[in-house]
Amino acid sequence: PPDKIDVQREIEKQTAEEDAALKRTVEEAIQEAHELEQRPGRLEVPMSAAPEQPAVSATPNGQSDQESQPNLTQ
Repeated sequence: PPDKIDVQREIEKQTAEEDAALKRTVEEAIQEAHELEQRPGRLEVPMSAAPEQPAVSATPNGQSDQESQPNLTQ
């Protein structure tokens, strides 16, 4: 007969391996982010160069200004 397998131990082993791989990935990402921060001449966009958003007027119930005016021609 095949050897007995301790399922709980196998699950714990697999979980530990996945946790270690995840930790390595996070540490690598943090290191890369630090390296990018330290690079001279990195791309920085000043707030004045950001595209402007169109002005939106606040009207009740999403109506346009014209729709919110009463119709006095009747």
